[in-house]
Amino acid sequence: MTTNSENMADSTWGKDITILCPSDFRYLPGVYALFNSAVLNGFLGKFEILVDKHHSFDLSVIPNHPQLAVRSFEGPGTDYYFTVSRLAGLRGLSPGKYLHLDADMIIERPCGHLFEPIENGIVVSSEPERKYDQYDVLLYNQAKEVGLSQNLKPFNYVNGGLFGFRIPEHNDFINQWAELSFKHFRDRKLMSPVNWFCLDQCMLNLLIRQPDAPDVFAISPRQLEFGSFGQYFQDRPFPYTKQGKLIPTDQTKFIIHGAGIDRPWLERARTTLKGKIGNALDHLGLLGLFKKPKPYGRAWAYYALSENLPIPHSAWTDKHSFNKHNNPIWRSIYGL
Repeated sequence: MTTNSENMADSTWGKDITILCPSDFRYLPGVYALFNSAVLNGFLGKFEILVDKHHSFDLSVIPNHPQLAVRSFEGPGTDYYFTVSRLAGLRGLSPGKYLHLDADMIIERPCGHLFEPIENGIVVSSEPERKYDQYDVLLYNQAKEVGLSQNLKPFNYVNGGLFGFRIPEHNDFINQWAELSFKHFRDRKLMSPVNWFCLDQCMLNLLIRQPDAPDVFAISPRQLEFGSFGQYFQDRPFPYTKQGKLIPTDQTKFIIHGAGIDRPWLERARTTLKGKIGNALDHLGLLGLFKKPKPYGRAWAYYALSENLPIPHSAWTDKHSFNKHNNPIWRSIYGL
């Protein structure tokens, strides 16, 4: 029989983990939803927003919360893509366990078990789309270009948006990832567009296959929903306590990554007539009638715009000129 104390232990997690989330001003609404989702789903650790000094903004706009802090870092410069320059934020950290997450992620339910392997290695998330084989020629060419070993270990392709690690144990790995990315992906250019289509993410995939790489553990798409590749429970409500029993249980999602999906708080720069009509319909709350929001969009709406949140929507909506949540049609479509 499971005791109440055991249930409580399962529902709280991360007391010894610091979540790091890099962001600029535009993506703060995503960060706030991620923060709210983590705290409301039992996260007890620290949450730090990583801000590059080269792309800084008025930090006073960030709300106060005892678990929330801002960490500024010195990126390599403004001539790098943000996904590359943000790697500088992983250096110079105090000893401890860390979880580096993209701003377009949501913690759907308590998930401490997914990060227990940080005790023994690096934790990443594998993608549902197979970008290349485990011993692909592409990896050989990448290794040859940067002077790394071509004697590679097999591993599924992983996404760079989730990276769990320990300091100081993984300092060398992180420094190598950052330095090679800064060296070869400068000036927003690919070293070779044939071999490096995802910049720092390609470098991460190459490094975890090196013979001397740390142990690596992956969260599969069965537990982490990625982009628009979900096949199960696409109509599930949020929060998870409203979902009941989901079948098949082995497809229960603990984290959602909105990679490649429209961010509901951003207005897309649409220049075509069709795009402008889409923006107008979105403001009227009608776009969802033709293009149903994915689980990420509805989860973001719940954790960014519902009531009684750790960071309330009143703390950011005016600053980001966001008012769609006042439209009853939009609210209905997004499950509010």
